[in-house]
Amino acid sequence: MHILICNPGLSFQSDAPLITRLRALAIQKAGIEVTIMGYLSSFAAEFGRYGLPYTSVETGLNTKTRLRFAAWKKRLGNYWIFIAEPAIVIWQALRYATNHAVDVIYMSHPEPWLVLACWLLFPRRSKLHLVALIPLAFRRDPNSMRGFSLPSKFRWVLNTWACRLLPRFIHLICDNHHVPSVMGIDKWPTVHVVPEGHRDLTATTNTVEARQRLGIPVNPRMLLMFGVASPVKGADLLLKVLEKIQPTFNVYIVGQTGGVYQSNWGNPERLYQSGWKDHLFIVSRHVSN
Repeated sequence: MHILICNPGLSFQSDAPLITRLRALAIQKAGIEVTIMGYLSSFAAEFGRYGLPYTSVETGLNTKTRLRFAAWKKRLGNYWIFIAEPAIVIWQALRYATNHAVDVIYMSHPEPWLVLACWLLFPRRSKLHLVALIPLAFRRDPNSMRGFSLPSKFRWVLNTWACRLLPRFIHLICDNHHVPSVMGIDKWPTVHVVPEGHRDLTATTNTVEARQRLGIPVNPRMLLMFGVASPVKGADLLLKVLEKIQPTFNVYIVGQTGGVYQSNWGNPERLYQSGWKDHLFIVSRHVSN
């Protein structure tokens, strides 16, 4: 059996490379052939270190097409990153699966409407087996995902509509029961709930030693928010709460902002003036595992 893992958001979703690698290694450990597909060619070395085959959409483009895509990316900005590029990756994954006799395409974290559009337009889809992981409940209200990339009512309507149509054509996976229930697709036999698995990293590092290595005071109690610090993660809510309590502990907000993510998710200046200056630490950059 040969499984193709396709993550359309590999280029911009900060945790996508790690999640994709862990899934691919798990499949490989089960004795199943696996190939990873993404847009950028730069991921080949990263996955190659773990013995995972990687095929890049970018590598397969001729010079003329690369230049044309680069021009469109410059013109469209985030619309290219979040919509055009993922659509290209999905389409190329369908082509690759057809040409290489792939048994199953595992589509990780795609936007439902892009999957539906590519699937219905692809002429040889009858020979393919596509499974898509739907990570969240798309709703008609764009405020339900405040801080997400390019939020708009039209986009959420598209995804809500597509989510309810996709089970007619492909199998969907959700990592909890909440998503299919909210989307109204929980009765479909092609919708499956498979909880996300994670490595157990509990107590693998001594806390005191870890703080010393990072230059963090050993004794004070610490609250850590780790990941992409954006409104969708609740970083702005955390700052509002801190305004109402005394700085009796340290708070570290660690994660990349700016770039393709919203750069303004809260203003810490009032906190600094109210006694949090020596207790609130913001590390606004990507920190590797």
